[in-house]
This record gives sequence, C-alpha cells and structure tokens, in this order.
Amino acid sequence: MDTLYFGIAISSNDKFDAQDVAARLFVCPRISPQQVSIMLDRLIGGEMSEEEFISKTDTYILSLFYQSEQGQDYKLLMRNKYAQWCDLFAEPTADDFKYLEKNFGLTIKELYGVDEEQPIRPLRSARQLAAHIKQRIKGQDAVINKLSVAFFQHLDSKRKQYTSRIKSPALVMGSTGTGKSEMLRLFGKACDCPVIRINLSSVAPEGWRGFHITDIFAHEIRAGVSIDELKYAIVVFHEFDKITHYGNRIVSSAGNDIDMDMMRDIMRLFETDYSLHIDTGIDQSSMKPATYKLPVDNMMFVFDGAFHGIENIIRKRLNINRSIGYSTTAKQNLYKGVNLQTLVSNDDLMQWGYLPELIGRIGQIAVMNPLTSEVIYEIMTTAKGSVLDYHIDYCSRNNIDLRFEEEALRLIADTAYESGLGFRNVKTLLSRVMFQIYYDFPESGIDQEVKVVKINKDYILKTIELKHN
Repeated sequence: MDTLYFGIAISSNDKFDAQDVAARLFVCPRISPQQVSIMLDRLIGGEMSEEEFISKTDTYILSLFYQSEQGQDYKLLMRNKYAQWCDLFAEPTADDFKYLEKNFGLTIKELYGVDEEQPIRPLRSARQLAAHIKQRIKGQDAVINKLSVAFFQHLDSKRKQYTSRIKSPALVMGSTGTGKSEMLRLFGKACDCPVIRINLSSVAPEGWRGFHITDIFAHEIRAGVSIDELKYAIVVFHEFDKITHYGNRIVSSAGNDIDMDMMRDIMRLFETDYSLHIDTGIDQSSMKPATYKLPVDNMMFVFDGAFHGIENIIRKRLNINRSIGYSTTAKQNLYKGVNLQTLVSNDDLMQWGYLPELIGRIGQIAVMNPLTSEVIYEIMTTAKGSVLDYHIDYCSRNNIDLRFEEEALRLIADTAYESGLGFRNVKTLLSRVMFQIYYDFPESGIDQEVKVVKINKDYILKTIELKHN
C-alpha cells in the first residue's frame, strides 16, 4: 500500500525507510523533482543501496550549511525546487516539515527564508492565495474565496509597484470566535504587508478630542515601519459595527455628530491622491516638528465587525418576523437554518446607520459562518499551526509524547461551541486541561526518556469541571 510522504507516494518495502528517503529527496538541493522517480526506481530495484543513498544525500544536505556560511543565497534555490516539487507532487504537510526539523534540524525559515505562515512559493493567482489561507482557516471556504481576489490584486500591485484602481474595500461580518482577525492576519502575512488594526471604538474623528487615525500611523512610523511599507499596508477597521447608532437611518450627510464625522474621516481615505499628514514628534536634527505625507492610494481597506442584531433588520425586510398566517410560516421554514447575515443588503447597512456614500464604496461583503462543533474539531486536528499543535510541539521539545483521544478533543470542541465564543474558547480550555501536566513536568534533559501522556474524555471532564450528561 502506498503511503504519502512529502507529497510522493512510496510503496511500503523492507529495503529502506520510506519516510527518510522521501525527506532526503525533498530537501537535497542537487536532486531535482524530475529525478525523484529515477532515484526511487534505483532504490527499489536494488541498483543503489540505502547506505549509498544516505551517504550521498548527507553530503548534499551538508552543502546547504556550507553555502549558508559562504553567504550564498541557497534559499532561492530551495524555493525554486519547492515550486517545481509542488507542480509534480502533492504539497508537503505540516507533519512532513516537523519530521525535517526533528530528524535533520532544518526549519522552514532556515530552508526557504520565510515564516511558517508565509507561502514558500510565489503566489500567482487568487486561487493559490485562497488555497494557502485554507490550510489554516477551516469552515470558511466561501469567505476566503471571495476575499482572495481583492487581496491578490493588492499583492500584485505591491509586487509590481503600481496603483490598482480596481480593488475596493471589503466588509467582513461574523460573530465572535469565527476567525475574522486570524484570517485577515494570515492574508496580510501572505501579502507580506503590514496589517494596521484600527479599533474604531477607541478612536475619534479629526477635530474631536481623543486618539485619531493619524496617531496610529504615526505610532507605526515611530516603531520603525517605513513609508514604503506603510503605503501598501492593509488597514483593518475593527468593530466597524460600533460606530453607528443602531436603527437610525441616515439619509443626509448634514449634521456633525461623532458617528458621521468618523465615517467622513474614513471616506477621505478612498479619495484619489489623498495623503495623510502625520505628525511624528520632534525631528532631533532640527528640533522642529516632523511630519510625513503618507499616500493612501495603494493601501487596502477592510472593515470587520460582529453586527450582532442586524438579523432583526434582515427579518423585517424579508417579512419573516410575524408569526401569524400560512405564508409567513412558509417563509420562516424557508429561512430555517440559514445564516441571515449572508442575506445582508446595502439597505440593511444603511438601516444600521451608515452613510450611503460609505456603503457605496464597499466592493465585497463577506460573511463568516458560525463555527459548528465539527468545524472546531477540524480546526484543532487538521489546520496548520492550530493551538493544539503548539501544545503537542511544546511537549515534544520536553520529551513528552502528548496524545489526545478523539473523544477528548470532541468534548473540547462541543464545550467551545456551547460557550458561544467559538474557537476563541478552545485556547482557554486547553490551557486549563494542560495546566497540571505542565506544572508536573519532569526536569528536561537531553538524555531524558520520552514519556507518553494520554488525555482522555474523563480527564477533560474532571479538569474543566463539567458534569457528564
């Protein structure tokens, strides 16, 4: 039976360690993906012994470290090989890279010069970008697909240094714990852009007393982010749903309350050739106020919020609030189980309290799915870089083989779902579950024997103080 290691299928045999061979074929700079089948045929056919193969590949792998010491850019060579590898075979998994780190001491950053959350090969389409994000975000495929077009256009404009006139702001809606912030952070990582997160519930419009949008950009500049980086930043306006008076429809731009002034401040950012004049303090060389003119044409703007309660506006528009009459009952049945936020319209948003001029600028509205218990379980067990992976990895580094029974993980998923906090609650639950284990950790040492720790459902029930139903 064939087993998939590093994206290649190798039949089980007694001539060599299939996983070790696949790892060496994958990581050796002198073995091209096109040569893989030839090398495997020689090993399987007995033309080359496992010892000979190991000896040769050890030399090739050591050359990576030699090139590093000589200052050569072997990482570009490895990224090119990775791209060719993925064109011919399946993409290596997170477990494959863990094997490389454990057995060869090679991390993704050391091999390719990128973080684990960044794509190793250049992304050439919105489809590739979406596939990269889906490795870590589960249960939100439709949202990722919708947003990937706008984010890829932004990536393309940054990569080729031009101003995109076709990308437009996006609005991401969804209840707490559905992964909005994590998804946007990963899009920013993939685009290799700064992500500036502006909490609209804690800033004031220009002319009002308080902390302003320009102050946030000034903070980024003081922290060392360059103008060239900032001009391609992804700006996330967090808690966008909190800046209006819910239920008050605004039909005119007249007035001077703080909500509308905040909206006007935001709309200025969409104007062509508009620049933010940012005061960053005193220029130490001249002892005069230092100001920067920050162009915004190349930035990407995203709004996010939970919008709890907008379903009532949608129900009213669809006339499914009433409970009398056959036709109304039929409508209620029609929308039963439907996430009503997915039916939101521009008129609903104006009823929420936004200026029509602002809503008209939003190109995409993406609505996150509420996380079911099954999706939470899937995130824990299959998503790259999940919090469960971090616990297992931490234990492994301390010679602890941490294993969770399926029933135990499903209980954590059910509890997180019932809490109403979505995946956000998983981190808290796992911390409570692991506390005593970490407290009782044996003193770690190089020669310490690996200890197996199994977590079952009963231990979860006891730890998080749940009653067995």
